Amino acid sequence: MATTATAPDERSLERALEASNAYTAQVDAQLAAASAPLAADAWFSTEHDETTLGAATFTANHPNDFGALWGALETSQLTLLRGASKAAAGDIIDQWIEWSMPQFTGTLTRERACEITLPSRDSAIVQTMLDRGFSVTSVTGVRSHSAPGDPAQHLDALAAQGITLRQAAASDAGLIAEMDVELLTHDSQHGGVSLREGAGRHLQGGIQTRLTKHPEWTWIIEHEGAPIGYLSLEIDEPRHVATLAPGGRIAYIQAMYLRPSARGSRVGESVTLFAHALTHEAGIERGLLGYAALNPRSGPFWCRMGYRPLLSTWHKRV
Repeated sequence: MATTATAPDERSLERALEASNAYTAQVDAQLAAASAPLAADAWFSTEHDETTLGAATFTANHPNDFGALWGALETSQLTLLRGASKAAAGDIIDQWIEWSMPQFTGTLTRERACEITLPSRDSAIVQTMLDRGFSVTSVTGVRSHSAPGDPAQHLDALAAQGITLRQAAASDAGLIAEMDVELLTHDSQHGGVSLREGAGRHLQGGIQTRLTKHPEWTWIIEHEGAPIGYLSLEIDEPRHVATLAPGGRIAYIQAMYLRPSARGSRVGESVTLFAHALTHEAGIERGLLGYAALNPRSGPFWCRMGYRPLLSTWHKRV
């Protein structure tokens, strides 16, 4: 076993990528292959398997930083290039945790975290993670089949309940940010994100960018003229395309949020079916989204809507 700040030689990295990509494809053919280079503050190797490598990065945020919304203030992240050897993977993870501990400077456990994202279907590594005190806090879900249908049909179903979808405008950025803070407040109970002072200001900046670039993919959900939620999609964004193996266009559900008063009435189902039908009309057959793993409503709802876990993000507070 070895820990170093120096990247492995080109051939060693190539072999690790080949082995890792072969293993990942076997576990889940929907996942994209990893590619070099991998940015890292530290590298880890193991005598158990020379094709298993780890690359760690350490990030420290100020409470007022945008990045502080998405977890602990101090985060050590590991990219694991692994084959089938559980012993090798466990050794790399142990080295990473040992390397991470001196990097942390804060005193609050909830603001110090080790984080790693792994294929959800990689059942072989689950016990390895649990034995080291990790738990899954967030999931990326994938939907890989198209949904033919008429978007108007779903709008009619909503209209029968007094609900309309209004195309969002730039002037709605403040309203959407307000609802985003409500969503962040709710999801912060489940461990994957953190509610911080000034969250609305940070979130509104991203919303304004989306509304400027692609206003046609965001809607305000209204009940008799009062806002009760919103829907926002991102189409073929590079970071989402990079998640999946080649195979067609991708729609990412950035948010489908309903205020508490609108939940439990199948409004969310109709809104999601509308999004599926609309993206199908646009020739988009694959969907992605993220949700809090410990939110008791999110996982069951998105499963009913045709999504299944693709990637699981494991956290360990230290």
